[in-house]
Amino acid sequence: MNSSFFRQSAYQIFLKSIFYLPLFLLSSGSSLGQNSIPDNDKPPVCATDLLKKLKGESYRKKEDSINNLLYKDTFKKHKRAGQTYVIPVVFHIVHNGGPENISDSRIIKCLKDLNEAFSNTGAYAQSAGVNTDIQFCLAVQDPDGNITSGITRTVSPLTNINMENQDSDLKNLIRWPAQDYLNVWVINEINSLSSGPGVAGYAYFPSSHGNLEDGIVIEAQWTGTSTDYSKVLIHEAGHYLGCYHTFEGGCTNSNCLMDGDRVCDTPPDASTNYVNCGATANTCTSDEDDTSPLNPFRSVGLGGMGDQVDMTTNYMDYNDLACVNMFTQGQKDRMIPAISIVRKSLLQSKGCKSPCTSPIAFSVLPLPESKIEIPAGQSITFNNTSQTNVTYDWNFGDGTTAINTVSPLKIYASPGIFKVISKASNSDPNCATETFWDVIVRCPVESKFISPAANIPSNTSLTFTNISTGATTYRWFIDGTDVGTTNDLTYNFNRNGAHFIQLIACSGLCCDTSEVSKVQVGNCKINHAGDVWCYGSFASVDFSSGIPVASDMTSMSQSEGVASISDSNGKLLFYTNGQNIWTADHLTMLNGAGLNGSGLSSQSSIITPYPGAQDKYIIFTVHDWQEFNSDLSYSVVDMTLNGGKGAIVAGEKKYHLAKQHCRKSYCRLS
Repeated sequence: MNSSFFRQSAYQIFLKSIFYLPLFLLSSGSSLGQNSIPDNDKPPVCATDLLKKLKGESYRKKEDSINNLLYKDTFKKHKRAGQTYVIPVVFHIVHNGGPENISDSRIIKCLKDLNEAFSNTGAYAQSAGVNTDIQFCLAVQDPDGNITSGITRTVSPLTNINMENQDSDLKNLIRWPAQDYLNVWVINEINSLSSGPGVAGYAYFPSSHGNLEDGIVIEAQWTGTSTDYSKVLIHEAGHYLGCYHTFEGGCTNSNCLMDGDRVCDTPPDASTNYVNCGATANTCTSDEDDTSPLNPFRSVGLGGMGDQVDMTTNYMDYNDLACVNMFTQGQKDRMIPAISIVRKSLLQSKGCKSPCTSPIAFSVLPLPESKIEIPAGQSITFNNTSQTNVTYDWNFGDGTTAINTVSPLKIYASPGIFKVISKASNSDPNCATETFWDVIVRCPVESKFISPAANIPSNTSLTFTNISTGATTYRWFIDGTDVGTTNDLTYNFNRNGAHFIQLIACSGLCCDTSEVSKVQVGNCKINHAGDVWCYGSFASVDFSSGIPVASDMTSMSQSEGVASISDSNGKLLFYTNGQNIWTADHLTMLNGAGLNGSGLSSQSSIITPYPGAQDKYIIFTVHDWQEFNSDLSYSVVDMTLNGGKGAIVAGEKKYHLAKQHCRKSYCRLS
């Protein structure tokens, strides 16, 4: 059967399923390098469209969310200079006693090729390529802390699978925690129920991180056979780290970081057809469409390179394996946040660290808990009952340390929360361990006093009795003013209003501040503006009499976001749901319909007094949170209008303050 026909059909399937699901590297028997040529009778097949249906909408939404994260992080790449990210890898060889049970040396060679490709060194060094600063180590420690070769072998007929319905069966045979290891399953044959044989391998994107399906599946014939055939795993590792095919999305290029393969320095590409090594193709004329400085292929007049040929030499393209040989800086900038943020747990894995041969048993008494509380000035002994031949270094969290000390004694002079770290090490560098405690040092002083009254006439003296403990000096404050240092305080209140009393008690180590006591002097009128609560279910509660009185006389029906206000005596003035305003007699206020709030806004309206105007109020409203252009607006109510029933002031209705601009899943206010 004609191989070009299969390439075209596979691409048509692929176009229907852009970036939603695992991507598959298609192999062509007629153009695959040299040395130990695999079975070339299989035409290339892409089953992404079927797998998209199996995964569904939730997978697409998660992938979109990850893409937005990688998009935002692209601009932070300058912060990562010089750092190398190492990913622990375990190869699971699933075989049935056939040639797919490849040797350890084939795995080691394939991993070496993978590292050279990602570092642009050795057989993969190219002047146009980049070092991605990402490397892969063959695991030396398994999930249980045991020594491992990083290669497992499992006998099973699932060495031949139909990817649509046996992917999980294969991975259920054996997997190591996907949050700690890149699992690579090496099998004999990958088949598609819809498209037949021909898939060389497939990988799951960062949106699957830690899930049961996460990892790479690859046929044994491509694993460590030759430098060129290792590019199958290189390609799939690119997918695992968030890179799409260079022809993703065809020619669309209005925003090079969001369209196509979401990489700016790979030109738009709309073809999966192979191009002979050294030859070129140009399938898109949209290279210059994105005119931003991020697009290196913007027009020459804008300082760019102009339209370029397809990058058929990229590892993420479909082409003769002998021709593909590079990752770009833009692809690196996408892969780095994929590993440092989305797949960050891989960097914290112990998979690349040799197991400890002499574990340290660490026991400190009397501190069995992670938190200890002591008063300031009291000593604490970290009584270490652990092994000998172990070195213990301590950091007490306050800038002091104890080096090579088994059981240190510590005194904290000042209150605070201190993180104590003890590092234990022995002759095996892989056994070093750290233990943490939070030491809460409290002030031994408690400031407290008795207030004899809460409401008094004007020009009355009160004595506040000090009952503090642990203190030697005192300082009294009334309304924030220092009024004395005596043990007890006698004070004459000759100014009407609310007054606030507070005591600070100190010892030689620390001070404690008491709670605030309030004294009301004189008969001050209390504002009752919040006495009547109108709800959105034709109901209200009136608190003005001191006893709540319920009513079902309101005209408003809404589930949330309502507001109401009364005068200083507790008489209802008006209420609103952010869309309409009703007066105290439950009729629509003059000019009070059609405000900018919404029943779908969690807080549709807020009422505040108008600054400097006794009879005016401001109603702030926000629109539906689902709207792409949500307004923050305000309207002004004047209660002197309409015979004292109030009305919206002409020209001050729905006055725009800010508009929320939304695009896809992110918004900003202007």
